[in-house]
Amino acid sequence: MPYVIGNIPFFECFVRAEYTRNLGDRHGEFYPAVAHAVRSVRGQSVQFQVTFTDRHAGASFLLPIEALVWKPCDKQMDMTYVQPWDCFSNDFGVCELDFMKRGAVDILPGRFPGQYRFTIDWTGSDLADHFEQHKSGHLVFIEGGLIGMFPNNRVLWHDPAFWVTTTERPDFKSLSGEFRAEGNQQLFRRELSAPSPTLADSEQTDFFANGNGHSHETHDDTRFWSRPI
Repeated sequence: MPYVIGNIPFFECFVRAEYTRNLGDRHGEFYPAVAHAVRSVRGQSVQFQVTFTDRHAGASFLLPIEALVWKPCDKQMDMTYVQPWDCFSNDFGVCELDFMKRGAVDILPGRFPGQYRFTIDWTGSDLADHFEQHKSGHLVFIEGGLIGMFPNNRVLWHDPAFWVTTTERPDFKSLSGEFRAEGNQQLFRRELSAPSPTLADSEQTDFFANGNGHSHETHDDTRFWSRPI
């Protein structure tokens, strides 16, 4: 299992040139490159090891996900549009889900079309190994040019050979507690009760309220789920 840095299925991309200049100049310029590895540090955006293929060909740079696009496009000022949650640990694994390989997806809440590429999953930290806090990150090429990484509750998958993708918001609730064969874990499993009258609906432990029911982030995620998908 990789620690801090590891290989990924490589992909061609463009780099926002200002990120090679400490954001000081060259805004609006793009350099073609190949991304071939990732760096994961807890509490930071996922970073990509890229090697340039045209201007500065052969030179490499380590860049955050927001610096990469699959085709030139405007920059999103809000990082939640490309990676809603930071990395959970320095220990991680990379997997290209065979069943979903190059599959079509919609990114919620705006149902932005995209294409799945691969998945990062974390372990080895309190957050990554906490049953209710854990998330995976699916790397997606989004229509328009952005490259993003999203957990399960931000992705709807398309495969017309197997299903017709829903047009409604799933009413899932996140699982709480541990699931183990030993240790009498069932005694400590928290079961969800009726919603508290002191909390708004958007504040309940809802699978689609804050990223699989997780609450360690402080930004308000309810804006993503206040309307049907």
